Amino acid sequence: MKKLSFLLKVAALGLCIAAGTEQTKAQTVVSSGICGASGSSLTWVLMSDSTLTISGNGAMKDYDMSCFSNPPWYSSYRYRIKTVVIDNGVTSIGNYAFYDCKNLISIAIPSSVTKIGDRVVFNGTNSLTAINVDGNNSRYSSINGMLYNKAQDTLIECPNGKTGGAIIPNNVKSIGTAFIGCRSLSSVTIGDGVTRIETLNGLISLDSVTIGSSVTSIGICAFMGCNNLKSITCKAIVPPVLETNAFGGGLKNFPIHIPCRTLNAYQTSDWGNTFTNFVENCKGGRISGYVRHGKGHKSLSQKSVNDPAEDVSVHLQQDQSSTWVTVEQTLTNAEGYFEFGNISAGRYRVILDVDGLGHIDEPYIVNVDEGDDIQDIEYEITEEGIKNKSGDDVGIEQLRVTSYKLQVYPNPTNGQLRITNYELRESTTIEIYNVMGQKLLSIESLDSTETTIDVQHLANGMYFLKVGSQVVRFLKE
Repeated sequence: MKKLSFLLKVAALGLCIAAGTEQTKAQTVVSSGICGASGSSLTWVLMSDSTLTISGNGAMKDYDMSCFSNPPWYSSYRYRIKTVVIDNGVTSIGNYAFYDCKNLISIAIPSSVTKIGDRVVFNGTNSLTAINVDGNNSRYSSINGMLYNKAQDTLIECPNGKTGGAIIPNNVKSIGTAFIGCRSLSSVTIGDGVTRIETLNGLISLDSVTIGSSVTSIGICAFMGCNNLKSITCKAIVPPVLETNAFGGGLKNFPIHIPCRTLNAYQTSDWGNTFTNFVENCKGGRISGYVRHGKGHKSLSQKSVNDPAEDVSVHLQQDQSSTWVTVEQTLTNAEGYFEFGNISAGRYRVILDVDGLGHIDEPYIVNVDEGDDIQDIEYEITEEGIKNKSGDDVGIEQLRVTSYKLQVYPNPTNGQLRITNYELRESTTIEIYNVMGQKLLSIESLDSTETTIDVQHLANGMYFLKVGSQVVRFLKE
């Protein structure tokens, strides 16, 4: 009876397709069958337009690629599948479900799926560019076509066919083996929440990588096979531990960009046994600011006015012969904060890209001199569009003291704050204020060009650090 019911459903589906518009070629059923675990009613249908649809209620069967346990579409149809649609009601995606489906381009995961098998589910899907998850799913989510857990602090899968760059938001703490098989990625930016890089092994097109400030270790053979790598930026003040062959064997001479005044630490660590060309980022300027939710925008369904706007795409554009050219882009963190560092002198503007709103009508434009630190740029997302709230005054004070520049890092920080005060040799005072203007800390007699202070006792949030006549804003996370 179940088989008869299933055949009637397939026949009905075929009739519905045949009754489509005259301009559209009728789709036919290529093959169909059952794919559910014991006790479930899942069925599958592959149509002539290369769409595989899985429907019914319950869990998909787990497969192990033995002679008697392959997905039913594997042997004859895996290369034909281009799109996978999983209907609501399906609760799990089985192990090896789409293994070696080399021409699969996209997959849609409904709100009902609460379990996705081991990462071999997507192994060999070399054309897969997007994994899209229904926003109502309670276990999983997606950002820019990449698969995350619901909390978005764990990256589960980067589609094998993703091209260009991948940016990992700062709230992500773990990336595991998510990048295995991503042979077309040219750049990866790992956010400041990740503490360990397990593997980016085999990314043959990767030419640049940015390692976040919180990374403390890089795994065995993590970058083995990344033979096109030409540049690394490591934001960690303490050099991450490099495990055996983390970057493969032999000395490498391409540039390693590191924080200011960390050259000795890197040269005398594992890094000095692997790389020879270290470049300290000391002279570049910096532009930073915040994005917040305003009144009436659709993103406010679960937000309040002035709440931070997280994971907003922020673009830094440079005026190049009267043409604005995007030179860098990033995502705002959980505090709505964004930052562009090591900026060469020039004229820049900062714009946002928000779904449905496009770019800012009046973006913030600034001239950056070498070493300038431009802070407190502020944007608001409203129903009318994106508003520049900075006006002509972007900070408490512009850091443009004539005889020296001030640098504070890491920013955001989770405990230690390093202050670099070029050319300031006389004694002075370091002070920390909260957003209400209350002084929380005062340290006398700074008589060197660099010092480190402990701010672990401060609650998470925004603070102002004052050194002499200079004021810098920093975040405690």
